[in-house]
Amino acid sequence: MENRAEGYERIVNVFVNLYRNLSRGPLPAVLLWALIVVVLATFALTGFGFGNVWNRTENRLVSIPGSESYRASELLAPNESTNYAVYLLVDGVDMEKQHHEVLNVLQTATKNLQEIPGVIPAGVLHPFAAGDQATNPQAAAQMRGFIAKNKRGFMVVTFLDLTQFPEKAKEIRKMTETEMRQIAVDMRSFAPQARGLVNDKDLNNEAIALTAKTDTHLATVAAVIAIALVMFLTSGSMLMTLLILTACVTAWAISRAFTNLVSTFTPPTPEDPALVTVISLVTISGYTILLLARSRAQLAVIRYTAEIPDLRKIVLGRNQKRRSRRAATGSPLDEVFAHALPLVVTSTALITLGLVTVAFFPASHLKWVALVSIASVWGCSLATLSLIPALLYLTARWLEMPRPSWHRNLFNRLSGLVHTVKTQIFPSFQRKTPPTFRLKITIVTVITVLMIIPIFGITWRTAGEVGLHPHSPTAKFHALRQNQYGNTGATPDAIVLGKTTSAEMATWAGQVLKIPGVANAIVSPENIGSFAMLDVTFKENHTQREAVQIVTKIRTLPANFAKLVTGQTANEIDFAKQLLRYLPPAVLVMAMAAFLVIATATRRLWLAATATATNLAISLASLGITTGVFQDGAGFFIPFLNQSEGVEPSVAVLLAGYGFATALDYQIYVISKSGSVDYSTQEIPVLLRELTPSRGILWTKSAVNLAILFSFLPVTSQGVKQPVFALALMLLGHATLNQLVLAPLLAPYPDQLPAENTLIWKN
Repeated sequence: MENRAEGYERIVNVFVNLYRNLSRGPLPAVLLWALIVVVLATFALTGFGFGNVWNRTENRLVSIPGSESYRASELLAPNESTNYAVYLLVDGVDMEKQHHEVLNVLQTATKNLQEIPGVIPAGVLHPFAAGDQATNPQAAAQMRGFIAKNKRGFMVVTFLDLTQFPEKAKEIRKMTETEMRQIAVDMRSFAPQARGLVNDKDLNNEAIALTAKTDTHLATVAAVIAIALVMFLTSGSMLMTLLILTACVTAWAISRAFTNLVSTFTPPTPEDPALVTVISLVTISGYTILLLARSRAQLAVIRYTAEIPDLRKIVLGRNQKRRSRRAATGSPLDEVFAHALPLVVTSTALITLGLVTVAFFPASHLKWVALVSIASVWGCSLATLSLIPALLYLTARWLEMPRPSWHRNLFNRLSGLVHTVKTQIFPSFQRKTPPTFRLKITIVTVITVLMIIPIFGITWRTAGEVGLHPHSPTAKFHALRQNQYGNTGATPDAIVLGKTTSAEMATWAGQVLKIPGVANAIVSPENIGSFAMLDVTFKENHTQREAVQIVTKIRTLPANFAKLVTGQTANEIDFAKQLLRYLPPAVLVMAMAAFLVIATATRRLWLAATATATNLAISLASLGITTGVFQDGAGFFIPFLNQSEGVEPSVAVLLAGYGFATALDYQIYVISKSGSVDYSTQEIPVLLRELTPSRGILWTKSAVNLAILFSFLPVTSQGVKQPVFALALMLLGHATLNQLVLAPLLAPYPDQLPAENTLIWKN
């Protein structure tokens, strides 16, 4: 143990010397970081002329490589360019009274569209494409599918083969969209209220990317404002507020720069950049609060215990000569930063381990988020260990100033209110006796079990839904198509590829139609290589669980040929199977890491086991509440928590990896507090007691992190909303449950903790 303690002290002394050199000239380091942040921010926003991440996002259905739905999607991918569909919805037209006028306009538009290169022959479909005689069964079916249910509009679909002229694909698509918009304009001569909504895959992607960009920027601004508000209320210092805002702006520039850089090689989904930003802001804010609290405490100790009589000889003025500055012995903050450095590095390593665990999940978008977040987290750690100390050296003289009177009065009143609640409303919980502790454990256990119960009915739902603002033109298009046209023009709910002939597939489709909940099963006239294709649509207003049952029955339906089933629901079934294989080893790895860290820190195996079990319980409870809110609609009365009939698989993956890693930070603070000196029994001013190294760090860190996560709840995409909600629940659980469970276990044994200073997070 002595050799270990001596080795730790030697490492700390090396870092003390490094920070002593930084304290003699912090301004160049600050200016260098300012230049780096400006360059990174410029690259993030402009891409130096190569575009930014929002020009490259792809709203694709993320699937598991090697799964059945993935293999089917790979076969269908080449067909997307040869049958590229452009849709037009027109409303404000009376299809009964203005029948002939509409027919004339559509016939003219069809001729114009057929003249565009790349338009498939007979690839323009509209209500009268098969004729306008209701007595003709084929024409009647065509009109029934392409005329709105309220008879106030119609649909036009144009199919393009973009592989004919690949170098002009974008130009051909734009020409087709313009010509189709002209249809609604031409109808205003007899229907002034006519309105046309055009949509295709690229327009849909652009609209979703724009929504994600707007949501992410607004959420980031809201997070910065929330951080400033929380920090100012908890510290009462404008200086500390500005310092943490500087750190957050730095984290934003770092994360966005890495996001933009990696997107040039691998395009992300629209929700991925927001998740990277959240992880970066949470990481750097926690580290910065740690350095601020410990620095302020160290200066208070020096000032009020008179360890160094003349602080002015250490905190030097601007006008002092360079020679005197070099001769100075250093700053009282040198040791603070030197002792904090191993903590930050270890915490970063644990977060990296959690993100690496996330990266092992085979979904490509989670790999993207994990790898970019790892780079961003290490960049934030570097900023924490260099930029923040340099700023604190420059502002040390203002950092030691006492809190303003209004802040002391506010916290005195809040402390009095909390004390009243504890002593009068819950007096039994103040008794530090074994029965009381057992009662706490029992209550916490029962509540946790109730929170976990919804997991047993969980249904996974991938981010295949349209993440759009309801007032955007693309969102109006989807709403109008769904309300007035049913399954016409909609993406099939399931696609079956069978290695057989179209005739045999049509025969087998009869069995599919017998499955309850199936509305249509239509064999495509074109084969995909040697595969016949069957488009299956479900009945309207089906639930997610009913869709899962239908696809499961289709997959298990006997056939004389090999078949592959794909689609969003099929993809979600494959995700569920992969999660069952991934989560047990992922949780085991993170649980072992948590156990080893806590056991090494406390030398108590039973305590490490309790802490690990607490982590697992909080993660399961967070997943359970998320399931109840988003899948079962328990949060319908809370703004921004709209029901989605399922839970994003990324929620479970992030909780298992990143969640376990961040849990250790909270438990480290609890352990550090248990082993710290009790200043309340010494004759030291009140200010000193308030600035002890561990007092307030946990709650301030929790409040700031929750402010960041809640700022991202209003975003449209469920792929962001659900993970940040689950992570917020997890952080809230660790901030409270660890105080109720872990702290009481440590309280009777502060003198039995290791005497040597070998814990990396202790001063």
